[in-house]
Amino acid sequence: MLIRHVHANRLHSGTEDTLGELRARAWVVDGPAAVRHVIYNCVVCRKNEARPLMPCLAQLPPCRVEKPIYVFATTGIDYFGPIFVTERRSSVKRWICLFTCMAVRAVHMEISRSLNADAFLCAFRRFVARRGMPSVCMSDNGTNFIAGQRELAEGLQRLKSSQIAEYMNQKGVKWKFNPPGASHFGGAWKRLIRSAKRALNMALKGQRLTDEILKTVVVEVEALLNGRPLTHVSHHPEDPEPLTPNHFLLGRPYASIPPDVFNPTEISSRCYWRVAQVIVDQFWRRWLREYLPTLNTSPKQRSKRPNVQHWRRRTDCRHLQSQWYLANRAGRETAPRIRRRS
Repeated sequence: MLIRHVHANRLHSGTEDTLGELRARAWVVDGPAAVRHVIYNCVVCRKNEARPLMPCLAQLPPCRVEKPIYVFATTGIDYFGPIFVTERRSSVKRWICLFTCMAVRAVHMEISRSLNADAFLCAFRRFVARRGMPSVCMSDNGTNFIAGQRELAEGLQRLKSSQIAEYMNQKGVKWKFNPPGASHFGGAWKRLIRSAKRALNMALKGQRLTDEILKTVVVEVEALLNGRPLTHVSHHPEDPEPLTPNHFLLGRPYASIPPDVFNPTEISSRCYWRVAQVIVDQFWRRWLREYLPTLNTSPKQRSKRPNVQHWRRRTDCRHLQSQWYLANRAGRETAPRIRRRS
C-alpha cells in the first residue's frame, strides 16, 4: 500500500524516482524489486504505456524468392538526389536513377540531368543496353514524398506519363506502381538507396564535383554494392566465399578477381561451355540453398505475441495517438493480421 501511494503521488514515475521517495519515508526490504513489481502491475501505467501490436509480416512476393529467368528480370526503380556538380561557373543538379534486381539484389545506377520523362527514358535505354530488357518494372508513384523532396516527387509522378507507358508497351515491359502512402512496399530498393547514399558521402567527402568525377564515383559505388555479400561470411578458410550479386553479373565476386583457376590442359575445347554452365548453376544452387533461407529470419517476424488480457493501443488514423482506444487480447486469434513485405 505504501509503495502504491508513493508511486501515485509521484505521478506514476519510474522505479528510481519512486524508490527515492519511498526511502525518504521508510526502508523496505528488497525495495527495488518491490517497486518494480508494483509499477509493473500498476493499471494506470499499463494503460498509458500501451503500444499498438505490430502485425506479422506477410510472405515475400514471388519476385523475391523465385529463380528468375535472368538477372534484372524484375527490376525496382527509384531516384535519389539531387547531387550538385560544377559546370563552368555555375552549380547544377544531378540525380541518380537506381535499378535493382528483386531476386539477386544486383544494382545498376545511371546519372540523370533532370526528372522529366525524356531523361528517364534515356537512362532506361542505357540500362537496357547493358543489363537487358526487364519483364517487370516496379517503382513508387511519388505521392508520398513531402516538402523537401517535392521536386523529386513531381519527377517520379511524371514517370506515369503516356509517353513512358507507350514505350513500355512497345517493349513488352509490365510496369507496377506501389500504392500511394505505402513507401514500405519499396523497401527492397529504399534500403539500397540508403547504402548508395552512404557510400557516395564517404567517397565524395564534401568536395566540389564535376560530371566526370561524379560518373567515376557512381560506377565505383555500383561495383561496391554489387560486391557486397548476400550470405554469411565464414571465418573458416576452407568454406566457400560468400555469394554476391557480382557472381550472377560477372561470374566472380569482384571485378578484377576470377572465381577459380582451371588448368587448360585438363579441359577439352569442347567442354568450355560446360565449365561455364557448371559455374553459373553452382551460383544459382547456392542462391537457393544459402540466400533464400535468410529472407525468413527477420527479427520482426519473431515478434512476441501479447498474453491474454494484455493491454494494447488500437490505432485510429482519425484521432491523435493520445486519444487511441485501449484494447486487450480476449483470446487466441484464428486469423492474425498481416503486413505486406517488399
